[in-house]
Amino acid sequence: MHSKPKNPWQIFVDTGGTFTDILARDPEEPEKLRRAKVLSSSSLRGKVDKLFDANRLRVSQFWQAPDNFIRGFSFHLLKHTHPDIYVESFDSD
Repeated sequence: MHSKPKNPWQIFVDTGGTFTDILARDPEEPEKLRRAKVLSSSSLRGKVDKLFDANRLRVSQFWQAPDNFIRGFSFHLLKHTHPDIYVESFDSD
């Protein structure tokens, strides 16, 4: 079970026709703003670099999300019948 953070993320979103721009304030480092640009379809795209086993994989990505920002999301592999993969942790490096 995850505990609720004392200070939640502050997220500011500007949705356009093709892209959505995002600014986020990290509760751990409130002086830093994180920026991301994603497709307005709500999809984050990446490429699977390595499949460790059926439930662990490494994804190269270019959306510059901080560590564990996508924890709790699910990955859906395009053009595959593999079930969606739940994100338990995310290391941005």
